[in-house]
Amino acid sequence: MHEKVAGLSLSPAMDRTIYVDDFCLNEVNRAREASAIPGSKGVNVAKCLAASGLESICFGFIGGHDRAVFISQLNKFGVHSDFLPVDYPIRNNIKIVDLKNSTYTDVNMETGTPTQEQLDRLIEKTAELAKTCGYIALSGHVSKTMPQD
Repeated sequence: MHEKVAGLSLSPAMDRTIYVDDFCLNEVNRAREASAIPGSKGVNVAKCLAASGLESICFGFIGGHDRAVFISQLNKFGVHSDFLPVDYPIRNNIKIVDLKNSTYTDVNMETGTPTQEQLDRLIEKTAELAKTCGYIALSGHVSKTMPQD
């Protein structure tokens, strides 16, 4: 039986990875290369499900000028999207990979805070998707900026 799986991502991010040969603190470092791909725990679950042949859809909140690029790149991974728009920008996570020293540094941004109306709409969206999806994957954490109830 072919099941569609929805993955909730409350705080999707654009994961920007910078590769350097010898990262030095308090100095200008030159990047060898860089990449930017959609990320977050919920998004990564949806990408893995799509890669294994399952139909997956990612939903949650997304806003900012990177919204269209994020969704376009997510589609390239075979993931459909059904995000609700918000007024705050998508998170940007910076990853610095030092190729010479084999180190990896993460700098993860915090997300914005959805309004109560947006949270209510997310509950409605979840109920809608529950009617057409065999499963809904809940991944990641609830940001400190969001209500904890």
